[in-house]
Order: sequence, then structure tokens, then C-alpha cells
Amino acid sequence: LEKPRNILDREVDVAKAVIPQPGKSRASTRSIGDPRDIEKLADILVNAERPAILYGQQVWTARGDGLLDWFNSRVYDFCGAMEGDLDGEGWARIVHPADLSATQERWRQAVRTGETYQAEFRLRGRDGGYRWYLSRAVALRDSQGEVNSWVGTNTDIDDQKMLEAASMRERNRLWTLSQDLMLVCDLDGVITAVNPSGQRLLGWTAADMVGQR
Repeated sequence: LEKPRNILDREVDVAKAVIPQPGKSRASTRSIGDPRDIEKLADILVNAERPAILYGQQVWTARGDGLLDWFNSRVYDFCGAMEGDLDGEGWARIVHPADLSATQERWRQAVRTGETYQAEFRLRGRDGGYRWYLSRAVALRDSQGEVNSWVGTNTDIDDQKMLEAASMRERNRLWTLSQDLMLVCDLDGVITAVNPSGQRLLGWTAADMVGQR
């Protein structure tokens, strides 16, 4: 694996864990645990077969006990922190306060169980603004099956989140302003919501209709 400029050696190590080398199987490129973990990493590190994509991704690692111990340069470029400032629990300082509690609890649960970690939260950039990220991580295990480290990525999903929010606003606007009867029902046909026009056209309140079939 050729090392691009300005890429830390640790990033190359992570890349070697997921990118097959010529004449070698994926699992033989680096001894980091069960070969099945390598396959998980290939899924977690988005499109990792193309090194340029990996190097554009925020990548991080943690010890087996869940304390984060390394972030690649993309993380520091984004948030403006000094290298090492995010280690341990330091990463919590750049998570949006409204997202922090749920994010920490989900991470603690993953560390307790060894299950794949996944969470969506906002991270603060060097300009003080926040962007939404999808974070995923998998546990790496030793020969006895004990978790000895984690590898994770943060994928920027802010544009997707903004589109979803805009779509939701438009749906809410249509729900409120439509002159047509609009109902929402569950799989059993039970009414769960009715728009204002439905109440006007039928002469019943939402309370009268919700829960009815």
C-alpha cells in the first residue's frame, strides 16, 4: 500500500487491515484478530478497497475498555483540536450537547456487549458550526475471543439530514394546508392521525377519529 503524503503511519496500518495486498488474502495483511473482524472492517470503512476514499474518511480507534486512543488527521482537520486532545473522553467535547448523553450510552453499551456500534450525532467543526455524522465501529478480538480494540469511522451525513428535514417540513405543510381528507392508519387499519381538512370535512375532531377503524 503506497503511503500518500500527509497520512499518518497509523492510517496506513488501518488501511492495511482492510485492503487486500497483491498476492495476499485480506486476513493475512495484518494480524489484528479473527479474520471475520477484517470482513466487518471492510463493511464499516466505507469503500475501503479504494484507499483514497479511506483517507477522506474520519477514522478512529479505541482500546478494549472503550477509551478512544487515536483519530486520523481528518478528524483534527475538521474540529481544529490539537492531536491527542480527543483521546480518552476528550472526544465528548466536540459532540453537540443535545446528542451527547445518548451517544455516550450507546457507546458504553457497545463496549459492554462487544456488538457493532452505530450512532448519529452532530460534531462541532473548527468554525463553531455542527454537522451530522453517522459513526460506526466494530470490535477486534484476540485469539481467546476477548475484545482488545475497536476501529470506527465517522461519515458526514449532514446534507442527507438537511434534505430529510426539508422533506419533513414540506410534508407538514401539505398536511396542514391540503384541502383533501388525509388519514394515517397503522397496519391494522386503526387511524393514528387525521389532518385539519379531514376534521372539517367529516365534522369530527381528531380525538373522535384516532383509534377508530
